[in-house]
Formats: sequence, C-alpha cells, structure tokens
Amino acid sequence: LLFIPLWGMAAPARVELVFGGDVIPHGEVKSVAKAHARSGNHEGWDHVFGPLSDVLRTADVGVVNLETPVTDERKAVTQELVFNAPPAMVQALVNAGVKVVSTGNNHARDQHLEGMAETLRHLDAAGLRHTGTGLTRDAAWEPVFMEVRGLKLGFLSFTRSLNGFSNPKEADAPHVALLPYPEHASKRGLRPEEALERVRAAAAKCDALFVMG
Repeated sequence: LLFIPLWGMAAPARVELVFGGDVIPHGEVKSVAKAHARSGNHEGWDHVFGPLSDVLRTADVGVVNLETPVTDERKAVTQELVFNAPPAMVQALVNAGVKVVSTGNNHARDQHLEGMAETLRHLDAAGLRHTGTGLTRDAAWEPVFMEVRGLKLGFLSFTRSLNGFSNPKEADAPHVALLPYPEHASKRGLRPEEALERVRAAAAKCDALFVMG
C-alpha cells in the first residue's frame, strides 16, 4: 500500500494505490478458472481474482503487470513459457478492481504483433488503462495519467527483454517499450538517455510518476 498525502487541500487527504505482481495464465491457472466457470463469472476468472478483489476495490487505484497477451484466437500457441489469455480474464480484472495494467514486459510479444494489437483492443474495450505497448513506437512509451482526489498520477512501463524477439523496424508498427541490455541493443529499443528523457517528460506532466519495469 502506498499513501500520498495531499497537503494543498482544505483537509489533508490521501491516495491509496495497490500494486499487484504478475498476472500469468499458466496452464494450471487456466484449469482453475475453467473448473469454476459459471454463468456471469467471466468464465471462472472472477473466482481466480476473488481473494484479491476486496483489497483492489477499496484502493483508489489497483495496478498489476499483465504478463500475457490477450486474444480470442483459439489456435494461439500456448506453451510452458508462451502465454495467452482470453478476453474474459481482462473483464474479470476490471471486476476485481484493477484500473491500470503494465503491458511492457518480456511476454508482450508471445502472440506476435497481431496478438499485441488485439490485446490493446480488448483492454480498451474493457476500459482498462494500459502502458508499455502501443500500435506505434511512440505510443508504446505513452504514460497513463489519471486524476485521483485532486492529484494527477502517472504510470509508465517498459521492459529490458522480449524473450528473443525484436521490435519492428517500422516506427508505425506495434511496439513494446523496450530499454534493452547493452548486449541486446539490436532489438530496437531506446538508449538509456532516451528512456530517461521519456521518464522526465512524463514526470513533468503529473504530481507523482510510477515507473514499472
């Protein structure tokens, strides 16, 4: 839990943020959801996130790392370390109280560029704010801003690895916000000084910036 006092108001207030960890739909997790699927419970995913919902819903902002693409492609490749989640999982996250997800992680490209683009469509359709991937290079580095109790909060996400993948050559193709390790400079991410400029620019537009990597 992170509390931020707002001293410029008539009475001091505070903003409560809850940061969860990785949301990863391993096969066993999908099996649990399937086993508890009922009408109206988002294919069982409400059951999966149920134990966290009280904490997430009572916070002003709940944030998790969405460590998976989201597609309704039934032929999507799923392996031990190649993930995919159904749109119902996104709807269950919203129902559990999550308001922001980080998509800038090493599994963002597990379902290739098409899966990245589809993931963003599902997130937007569910009203779930996201940062870390985008339909263009610049969009991938766009922060999320939101007003909470008179305070402007910002969220920015990036990753250091794409599990062997690279960002496209074309700037107008789907990208992951990538700050690669020096030995992976060919993966088409930003240099440290470029990433730092993005962070500074985002910080200048809000009262508190949360950088997730």
